[in-house]
Amino acid sequence: MTNQRKPALLLLLVMLGALAFTAPTTSANPDDLALNVTTSSPSTGGWYDLAHPLNITAAFSNTGSDILSVPNNPSCNAVLMVYNSSGVLVNNGTQDCLDRSRAFDLFSGETRAFDTLTWSMLDDTDGWLPSGQYTVQLLHTATNRSHDINVRVHTPVVLPEGVVVDAQIHPTGQADEPHLLTMSVNNPTNAEVDLQHMPPCVLELTINGELSEGPACFTEVPSLMPGEVLHLGHQLLWPSEAMDITVAVQGDASPQMLRLNASTTPIAPDATLALDLLQPITEAYVTGDALAPRLNLTSNANVDQSLSFTQSCKTALWVFDDSGSLLYDSSEQSVCTTIDLEMGFEAGSTEWFSLPQWDFVTGDGCSVGSGRLLVVASMPELGMATSQAVMREHAAPNLCLDHSQMSMSIDVERTADTEYRLELQLSNAGTATTLRMVEACSLSLKFLDANQQVQHEFPAMCNDYDGRALVVPSGQTFNFQSVEFATQEGEFTLLPSGDYTLEATLLTSGRLTSSAPFIHAEQVTEATPSEPAEVGPEAFVIAGQWVGLMTPDGTCWVLEDGGTMHLLSRAIGLGLWAPSSSMQGMYEVVPSEPSPACSMYEASSVSITEVMVEQPIAAPVDEQPETTVENEAVVADTPVIQPVAVVSVVVTASVLSLLVAVVAANESLRIPSTLAGLWFLGLLGKTHETTDGRYQRGRLMGYLTANPGCHFRALMSALEMSNGQISHHLRILENEEHVWRKKDGRLVRYYPLTSQLHPNMKEADLPIPPLSPDPNSLQGKILTLLDREGGLGEFPTQAELAKRLEKSQQLVSHHLRTLEKFGLVERRKMGVKQRYKLTREAVFLLETNDDFR
Repeated sequence: MTNQRKPALLLLLVMLGALAFTAPTTSANPDDLALNVTTSSPSTGGWYDLAHPLNITAAFSNTGSDILSVPNNPSCNAVLMVYNSSGVLVNNGTQDCLDRSRAFDLFSGETRAFDTLTWSMLDDTDGWLPSGQYTVQLLHTATNRSHDINVRVHTPVVLPEGVVVDAQIHPTGQADEPHLLTMSVNNPTNAEVDLQHMPPCVLELTINGELSEGPACFTEVPSLMPGEVLHLGHQLLWPSEAMDITVAVQGDASPQMLRLNASTTPIAPDATLALDLLQPITEAYVTGDALAPRLNLTSNANVDQSLSFTQSCKTALWVFDDSGSLLYDSSEQSVCTTIDLEMGFEAGSTEWFSLPQWDFVTGDGCSVGSGRLLVVASMPELGMATSQAVMREHAAPNLCLDHSQMSMSIDVERTADTEYRLELQLSNAGTATTLRMVEACSLSLKFLDANQQVQHEFPAMCNDYDGRALVVPSGQTFNFQSVEFATQEGEFTLLPSGDYTLEATLLTSGRLTSSAPFIHAEQVTEATPSEPAEVGPEAFVIAGQWVGLMTPDGTCWVLEDGGTMHLLSRAIGLGLWAPSSSMQGMYEVVPSEPSPACSMYEASSVSITEVMVEQPIAAPVDEQPETTVENEAVVADTPVIQPVAVVSVVVTASVLSLLVAVVAANESLRIPSTLAGLWFLGLLGKTHETTDGRYQRGRLMGYLTANPGCHFRALMSALEMSNGQISHHLRILENEEHVWRKKDGRLVRYYPLTSQLHPNMKEADLPIPPLSPDPNSLQGKILTLLDREGGLGEFPTQAELAKRLEKSQQLVSHHLRTLEKFGLVERRKMGVKQRYKLTREAVFLLETNDDFR
């Protein structure tokens, strides 16, 4: 038995010895395993696309002297993991891997390659990934060995139906001078196109076979209006040989093809030509500005050069609008003479050359409207040219434009108690016309009362992009997107009930206006039989004369009835009725919440439900001379009427009613008018000084000492004085030379008269007027948000502010205009959008006011 087992045991020992010689040694170093990765080449533009896919081949090699055993998953040897620019995994190549394991050996110097992998540029749902930067990671699943590749890709983009890309070449002058290539996107349809859900998209530009990345397809605009032509970018061309040019949207198999013939180009020096606008590029040229740039020529050579000129006009300047139309050509106004000039050009030096000044007026004497302009400058004899895009803001109507063949119509539909929808149509009965928008909010809705006075104005179609161009073909009708607006925002009444005329104005270089009746009345819902009708507040009757008080939010109408003051909230169902300081009467009213204009007062607030009796105040009569009545008998039962008193009341009411419309909006007129009224009223009241008067003037002096530069209305609000009170005390303090005032636009600011504060000071040396809005109000929240965003280098648009504050753009626009008027907020053009930032006064306010901390 024992002898039979010996051959088997011997055979087992022989097999184990053979394995010892063939198995990898335990001393093999894992670092000897190298992962080698090769990739395909991108397009000549530097990105991968469908025509130039990303192909990746991976291989393991043994760089050591020992045999390596490499674990491997045969179901997926190597896979691709794709991350976007934010580091988020967008494609997971391990999803189809099975749980398998098998090893393979690598001898010293041996290489084993895996199958080539091609990135499909699809996400996990087989949809195209947006164009942009990605990190493609090749991962060997069994060993966790990986290699990262940073790539840029262009995936196919399908433009919205009807939208087309257009490229054109525009000559600047003669055939041997620079040419301008402009690229734009056009919406020739009669409906607005939403772009907010479009993926990233750029134009691909090919010149003589060389591919390059052009401008973005839609810049930053959220939509294309009907007929809109959106300028995307431009390129300056000065070819020494013929150019074959193609412009296409990424993935488009039908690009637009252009050809530019060769021109005679002088040999340029080794230098760089730059256009210096002499102002920040981000700042727009506004009404009254002039374009006065210069050219800077900087030598790139290490040796001196020379510059030769045979014409006195060393430079040339052209200005185009964003459609490629030539607006200015300096050669039309320049007188050039023949010269023989050779000037030295030292190595590394910079020479600057002046350019003609242009006042944004075309040859026919018309001002250039808002929009993007393309400035091209060249030095013809040096064969060099450069260009720069600038923004122009000119909101005034262009009187040179004839839009008489254009017509606009509006239709308003009520969708809820205080909510409405406006439909707008634009028709062209003449030749093709280009309309240029001049405001970020392209539509203005004004509500006019029976006296044609604007009661409120809504900005609409606020797309934060002024200067947009709309091309309206002959016979075409455009339907704009519906405009939603509300007459109330929460508890804030924007437009009281009443009958109005709605005036809609399209804010183009040539204004287009349409009007329609607008009746805004509260809808009354009848109570159902099963539910008792809600009992409203009990009505009562008041009588008296109306007095209008100016407040920061408008005119607060007050009626005094037997010593009790009543503030007018609104008129319910009374059509075109409106209070007037020349009227008196008897009215049925109900208690109500105060209107925004009267919110600073604590008197009772009422809404008028019925005008019972109303009549004009009696016309003034000539004042009769006062007669002596010492020796006359007086009948005891007949009351004696004092003529002076009656005439004083009548004259005062009449004068104030005539002046109120003129002086209400201007402090520099309102203050002396109020003082004059107080002088008349003084015939009826006390004329001697009171202790209370000295106390109030002490309060006034104390407040001005702490807050120099405070304006009239702010003093009224801060000290809780009436218009008449504060005018009276300010007049006395001025006469006593305790205070002095300075006109600031429509405002009047007051300062204590000291050796440090006097009328001869420069305006820049005057202290910043302090302001104190409520931090919890919408204006306070806007300031706080702008302060926080500004600290991060971000400046939001009106639409972004409305979204973050969860308020309508109408309400945010209303408060932004108020903050701009008081110098706390300013608008700046950044790119194609209007953005908002705090002024230095607002920064001072937030830093010094504990309520904002």
